[in-house]
Amino acid sequence: MKVFLSWSGDRSRRVARTLREWLPLVLQHVEPWMSEKDIEAGERWGIEIGKKLEESFFGVICLTKENLTAPWILFEAGALSKIMASSAVCPYLLGLDFGDITGPLSQFQAKKASKEHTRALVESINKCSIEQGMKGLDGNRLGAVFEGFWPQLERDLHEIPAAVTVSRGESPIGNRPQHEILDELVEIVRSVDRRICEVKAALDGGMVLDQPSYETTNGRVGQAVRHVKFGSGIVVDIDGGTDPIVTAKFAQWGVKRIKARFLEFSESQVDSGTTNK
Repeated sequence: MKVFLSWSGDRSRRVARTLREWLPLVLQHVEPWMSEKDIEAGERWGIEIGKKLEESFFGVICLTKENLTAPWILFEAGALSKIMASSAVCPYLLGLDFGDITGPLSQFQAKKASKEHTRALVESINKCSIEQGMKGLDGNRLGAVFEGFWPQLERDLHEIPAAVTVSRGESPIGNRPQHEILDELVEIVRSVDRRICEVKAALDGGMVLDQPSYETTNGRVGQAVRHVKFGSGIVVDIDGGTDPIVTAKFAQWGVKRIKARFLEFSESQVDSGTTNK
């Protein structure tokens, strides 16, 4: 399962790098990802970021004193909240208290970089993986593995320097103009929104990305069909035309209206009375 690590600033980046190396030691089925360059570098890699956001099932926002209001942190937090449930997004606090979190970031359940809170974070990631139908560890094994590797994470986190006070007038985002960063973030948000709408429209219409397209068939009521996402079902109605739409009932998904070309029709006929069970 992919985990997206959000960061901005040097200390936050060190936290993200530490988690990227440490998390797979405890949860071998987890694949953490973080960008190697900060938004201050001025490179336009929004497409890559958007793709990684879509592929991830859990997000960790590495927060420090310096980046609480950083535009890039706020953007990625907003993008994560659009793609996944708030319970699957966790701000990870280094040298901060819960009261320091305000604005959009306060909607998430934050965890401190302590042993107790880090274990809770790991348990949340493990639970998310299991709920997504992927691998996971049982509670006893997870606890034992965490106890074995926590000292390493604790040592690495303690090696991160303390926060440096930013002088008045000094920009925490470097020399790049603020309006240029915000314009870029707006464009990336729009791109992610468009992608989310495309995925939702595809799923609502019965389509699955990269699914096979079968030869169109007239079909008939009571005929057995199969869909790559919804599984086996039974035809209950057909709307003809150049691109027929089939109404089919699936055991786990209920009634769906799907274009005939996205269904594989079986030669067998099923008693339509079974659709009421």
